[in-house]
Amino acid sequence: MGGHKMPGDPVAFGAVTLTDYGQTAWLRWGMVHAAYHRQGWGRALLEARMEWIAERTEASRVRVATTKPVHGFFVHHGLETTGIVTNGLGPGLDRYDLQRAMPR
Repeated sequence: MGGHKMPGDPVAFGAVTLTDYGQTAWLRWGMVHAAYHRQGWGRALLEARMEWIAERTEASRVRVATTKPVHGFFVHHGLETTGIVTNGLGPGLDRYDLQRAMPR
């Protein structure tokens, strides 16, 4: 589909999983349809998930594992890089690990 969106296609989606007995919330599969990039949808999705974590969990931190092209988005929104794993997501695809403490 590329940058073309068909009626009824989702604009964005993402998930949260909890680990460490609920102390760590992982941001999973946050994606925005290409036709909606750079329009605030990624920020809105991130903010909605952070709000959900704050209101419905006891997580003390949020973590995400992502790629270099997306890394800057998360840094811009307050997550700190904790590591880079060469080929961590496959050959030639480095994994960038980030986290942020949850205010309580």
